[in-house]
Amino acid sequence: MTAENKSARILRMAHIAVISMYFVGMIIGPATKMRSHALILLLLLSLVLWIKNWRDQQWDKSVFLFAAVFSASTLLSHVLNGSSLSNLELYLLPLAFIPMVHAYRYARLDLFDWGVLILAAVAFCLLWNVYAGYVLDLDRTVLDYVVRYIILYDMSAIALCLMGVLYAFEWQSRNGNSGWVYIVLTMSLSAVMVLVLHGSRGAWIAIPLVLLWTAWQYRHQGQRLVLLTGVLSVLFLGWQLMNPQSVMMDRINSAQQDVVIVQDEPASHTSLGARLSMWKLAWSDFLQAPVFGAGLDQTQETRVRAKEQGLLVAEHPHAHNTYLQTLSVHGLVGFAGLMFFFLYPLYLFYRHRNINRNTRFIFISGSAFVVYVMIGGLTDYYLGFASNVTFYCLITTMLLLQLSRECRLGGQGDTVWRVRK
Repeated sequence: MTAENKSARILRMAHIAVISMYFVGMIIGPATKMRSHALILLLLLSLVLWIKNWRDQQWDKSVFLFAAVFSASTLLSHVLNGSSLSNLELYLLPLAFIPMVHAYRYARLDLFDWGVLILAAVAFCLLWNVYAGYVLDLDRTVLDYVVRYIILYDMSAIALCLMGVLYAFEWQSRNGNSGWVYIVLTMSLSAVMVLVLHGSRGAWIAIPLVLLWTAWQYRHQGQRLVLLTGVLSVLFLGWQLMNPQSVMMDRINSAQQDVVIVQDEPASHTSLGARLSMWKLAWSDFLQAPVFGAGLDQTQETRVRAKEQGLLVAEHPHAHNTYLQTLSVHGLVGFAGLMFFFLYPLYLFYRHRNINRNTRFIFISGSAFVVYVMIGGLTDYYLGFASNVTFYCLITTMLLLQLSRECRLGGQGDTVWRVRK
């Protein structure tokens, strides 16, 4: 083995170890700080590679625009509306993924490698959540304390597990039926179901859409997997909906009660009532400063005053809606950057979908991932926490870089995935 090949293999293994460390930290929760340490290591690795190979840099325009436009628009509005420097790191985090292009490039991880990493993370997610929920018998309140914001945790974890479902379908379409494909699909769907039992209704909304999207895209090559997905989903829903004491029925009944209560008392101390009140306040703040937004400080003061006046039962740090929160804090300038953050990757995935089978899979999986995050943002402020921003950037950046690689290859990418020896 030459020195160059040896260095490449060491770099590859280091990259895999750091990404694995990130996923473990993401699934266990923030208490271990493993996720933050992994991102720091990945950034340092990227900077070292950038310095070492500064004469031969190939910047990826798609990743640069993806990160820079969002960060620039939110930072601009943040400065011009006079907000304090709190939460500033949220707007700078995407910029950290620009030099990570070099780590991806020199580590030479392809779609198959990322699939292995994601499926390993899904397996760990299933085991950890079964252990936490059923062995330690942690209820929703305790889990919320452990992972910090159970709803946002469930959104990211379910998005990861749905990527596992997509990888199972793609593997079957390329390599034919094999026993392990059914195991992977069952494992990924089981992980989604365990996460659903946490009771985070906002994380449920997009799951049927992603599964229907997957079934439609693989309706010709993956009929057996579509059938298995349907059977497992029906069995799970039947078990939950036929049992009045189940988690899903409890949360559905709670939602129905919220609707009835909100009709009589809009500012009621219910999940729906609180959200409706906060959405109205956020819209009001936006109308007062539509271009650059009212700023973070002003929107927080609005919610404090609303609580004092009895319009809000409890004070909340944000509007529990990604889009209304962005409009109220950053105005149309920040909202344009947010939509670019979502829609630009979707545009690229769609535009280059027919180059080869790899770009087709990037289009299918990338569209499902981004749309799931977008829909999740309707009921909570998904991008209001560093953990969610980094997860979204990590997966989307990976897909954009793989897409750029396939475009450079001009349709000559691998069509069959095989384990490397």
